[in-house]
Amino acid sequence: MNNTQTIKTLAAQTNEAIQTVEAILESYENYCNRNITRYSRKHLAAITEFIAAETALPEETCSKVMIHFFDLVKNKNLKGSFKMKKLAVITLALITLGATSQIVEKNIDKEEVKTIVTTNLKEQDDELDPIYFQHDDDKNSSLFEKIRF
Repeated sequence: MNNTQTIKTLAAQTNEAIQTVEAILESYENYCNRNITRYSRKHLAAITEFIAAETALPEETCSKVMIHFFDLVKNKNLKGSFKMKKLAVITLALITLGATSQIVEKNIDKEEVKTIVTTNLKEQDDELDPIYFQHDDDKNSSLFEKIRF
């Protein structure tokens, strides 16, 4: 969100004129330049007092605009961090899946899989026949055991 969008959003949220919001934000910028360490919401009283003195606007108006400004900044920061968290989780999941597939691929005896598939599985002649994989002694060993995984 750029400066113009921020001003328009705050004007709509506070029902104040765009020029009023613009003057308050310019004054807030001046305040921040003079008070580098005291720019956050916890210093709202000092901020609104400074802005009211500099712009000759009522403190209530300055306070209302600044409260909405801090809320807007907080909401934009939360949405950005949530997107980054989602992106980090997705990336981690993909890396984990890739690593798992590499481990599985290295541990499978490919020649044994080829032998089992060629000897135990028959090709279906009729598409309507149910698929039946004819394994030897299914009760005593699983596919993983047969391929020595």
